[in-house]
Amino acid sequence: MKNKSEMDSFINELNSRAKDLENVLEEILKIDNAPDKLIESLRYAVLAGGKRLRSFLLIEVADFYKVNRQNSLMVAAAIELIHAYSLIHDDLPALDDDDLRRNKPSTHIKFDEATAILAGDALQSLAFQILSSSFVKLNKNTQIELINLLSKRIGPEGMVGGQITDLSSRENTLSFENLKQMHMMKTAFLISFSCEAGAIIGLAKQQEKKAFREYGEYLGMAFQIIDDVLDLTGDKKLIGKNLGSDKSNNSTSYLKAIGKEKSYQEAEKYCEKAISSLDIFEKLPENFKSVLGFVRSRKF
Repeated sequence: MKNKSEMDSFINELNSRAKDLENVLEEILKIDNAPDKLIESLRYAVLAGGKRLRSFLLIEVADFYKVNRQNSLMVAAAIELIHAYSLIHDDLPALDDDDLRRNKPSTHIKFDEATAILAGDALQSLAFQILSSSFVKLNKNTQIELINLLSKRIGPEGMVGGQITDLSSRENTLSFENLKQMHMMKTAFLISFSCEAGAIIGLAKQQEKKAFREYGEYLGMAFQIIDDVLDLTGDKKLIGKNLGSDKSNNSTSYLKAIGKEKSYQEAEKYCEKAISSLDIFEKLPENFKSVLGFVRSRKF
């Protein structure tokens, strides 16, 4: 991103899309036949703000293919529910043991551990309920493709597998190659799904789906590397959670493995790979480049 005004413009657009999504999430979380405590915990975890970067990416790609906006918002909402579930569980004492999230007590602190676990479970199932419900002129086979891919991206070969690798790294330091694979599984795969899902509901060609998948993977890797750096060097108020969790948990991270300067260099390499992944397209919206600038320079 060239200058501060362009960054501010991008962040304003990111926030605008987030507000649109918040309205959809508000409606989704109006659940009639569930216990009040559970509903309260779901709303607390989901409607607590955040960058909504994953949903932004999905909508950007879907807009590129002129997808019905209500369809893209519903798929984006499902992704945010999955992300919220993962954060609830990550914060638990058995995993990262974080008591602060987005400048508020983590869900298990606000309520209790049992409620937090069940809230995460409920959000995961609600996401798949959304993806399997009715959409405007969306082929059922397309929905099955979405559900199958998301299941893979967040399951044992994806996010959950990455999380358990992270836990293992606290006892045995990972090799650099295994560190990269952990970040790919734990973080990049869901960001990649967000991009590819936009192409899937846009009925894109296989080559185009692959391009957006790779764009998301490289972007996700850059995002996680910067996250590793910010975990120790960031501003707690901007980030909204306690710093130094990787260090206190003795987790393997890019910062620990190669230091701050080389970590930023690695993130830059992934950003360059991300935009190169989209070379098959003649012309792309500027936001596909702008989001890389945001990731490079982000402070939260």
